[in-house]
Amino acid sequence: QVLSHIFEGQSDFSPAHVEIVKKLLLVEDSGANQIYGKTGSGGGRAWFVGFAEEGGTREYFAIYFVDDMGASGEEAKEMALTLYKE
Repeated sequence: QVLSHIFEGQSDFSPAHVEIVKKLLLVEDSGANQIYGKTGSGGGRAWFVGFAEEGGTREYFAIYFVDDMGASGEEAKEMALTLYKE
């Protein structure tokens, strides 16, 4: 909901600042679609939250998992990218 609020223009952030953040969050650009997101991890938990754009539509997502062996945000990102491509 937070990402939607910001990137759908419903926040107090200026459009210029939103575009700066969007550029910083870009993790994959295939030309036809783009994936934006941020990783995080701690305490055996990992996540990757963001959104994908394709053909003028935007879909928001969140990947979250627990792994007692040391979860990483990078693993969560790779899961999200794999799922999106499927």
